Amino acid sequence: EEAPQPARYTIETSDDGAHWTVLETVEREGANAYFEFADGIAARRVRVVGQAMPYGQPMRISGLRVFGLGHGEPPTPAQ
Repeated sequence: EEAPQPARYTIETSDDGAHWTVLETVEREGANAYFEFADGIAARRVRVVGQAMPYGQPMRISGLRVFGLGHGEPPTPAQ
């Protein structure tokens, strides 16, 4: 490689879908990432916002898993 090819994205959470909090700002080479929050996170929604992918590729996600205990009805499926 002549230059680094990092992926850049943020992982964000929200309770209401209107106000988002950035949990992680990621800039790294390599496709796989694992994030664990020892104190837990209280949120209703999780989103990944892509800024750039290696070699100008489109953003894509495979195998996103979120674990936890929920309260109430689940949110509507993403479109």
